[in-house]
Amino acid sequence: MKIKSSIFDEIEFDEKDIIVLEHGLIGLSNLRRFVLMDFEDETAFHWFQSVDEPDMGFVVSEPTLFDGEYTFAIDRKIKEELEIGTGDDIVVMSIVTIKDKDSAITGNLLGPIVVNATRHRGAQIALNPEDYSTATPLRQPDLEAISNKTEVGCTA
Repeated sequence: MKIKSSIFDEIEFDEKDIIVLEHGLIGLSNLRRFVLMDFEDETAFHWFQSVDEPDMGFVVSEPTLFDGEYTFAIDRKIKEELEIGTGDDIVVMSIVTIKDKDSAITGNLLGPIVVNATRHRGAQIALNPEDYSTATPLRQPDLEAISNKTEVGCTA
């Protein structure tokens, strides 16, 4: 399948890779079908491309890049909607905001996107605003811990 986008020109993907969000995104209920794309450079960020509106897409990432202790319980109704069963591959993503090169990169931890990657079904859910924010800054690496490490690797 192919779509034409003003951002990436032409995007080709397999129809089986479409992730369906039955209720769309919060505030954008018309956007229900997406594909998750990797950037050319290996990065912790990905592109969540709308199939319904080819000029719409979002940078997404793992929420723990913004909060190392990020957790929440998935409501029973959402589990049923996403057909979550034992052994399913569940992915949680946060929409990322990058305003410009001088601004902090932030993640929306208040409205994570939960995807059952096994069944290609997803939902954006709203968490308690007392627990999380729509603009949580990217965590800075613990420089002392990095300098004390003896093995090669990286931390976030």
